[in-house]
Amino acid sequence: MILKQYQQQALDHLENFFKLCKTTGSSAQAFQNTTAEWFGSPLSYRALHTLSHVPYICLRIPTGGGKTLIGGMAIERVNRSLLFVQHSVTLWLVPSEPIREQTLRALKDPTNLLHNSVFSSLSDVTVLDIDEALRVQPAILNGSNVIIVVTMQAFKQADTDRLNVYKQSGALMPHFENVQSPEIKGNHSFVDVLRMRHPFIIVDEAHNQ
Repeated sequence: MILKQYQQQALDHLENFFKLCKTTGSSAQAFQNTTAEWFGSPLSYRALHTLSHVPYICLRIPTGGGKTLIGGMAIERVNRSLLFVQHSVTLWLVPSEPIREQTLRALKDPTNLLHNSVFSSLSDVTVLDIDEALRVQPAILNGSNVIIVVTMQAFKQADTDRLNVYKQSGALMPHFENVQSPEIKGNHSFVDVLRMRHPFIIVDEAHNQ
């Protein structure tokens, strides 16, 4: 697939950031080096407040510029240059139910450009909604690139005890069979499964979160 020049540049510099995170051991240094090369001068890095060790970057794409396509294409880049894995878990967070449905349709429809681009670059892909993810088994996560599309609201609420992703789930128990650490096991919830998998997280319209 032929990307537009700015889309290709965004993905190339994103991958460069991933590579520099590994070689420098510093997300801040990687960001400064990447922005210096891209814009001619380094920009200051703003780490996540409670997860400063996690590489974090925001791509600003104009309206109608294919940000969803860039997000999908970024998965192969992060697998190759940051996670060094064949199969990964991507948590794709969207701001609303209509966007969730739209993104899921695009990823699952064999005639859609997003579907074709992601599946051709990753080969083995499984696309899940949150209900399917709450029952997902280890074999699925081990054998394919899993993309879970879900609204922010599924994770983001003052009282997390009310959210299914934080609740203990018998369906997810196989994920913890060989895990000894109580801290990793947590309460055997979907969030605990995600924590073990070190997911790539895409936040759609992150500037509003």
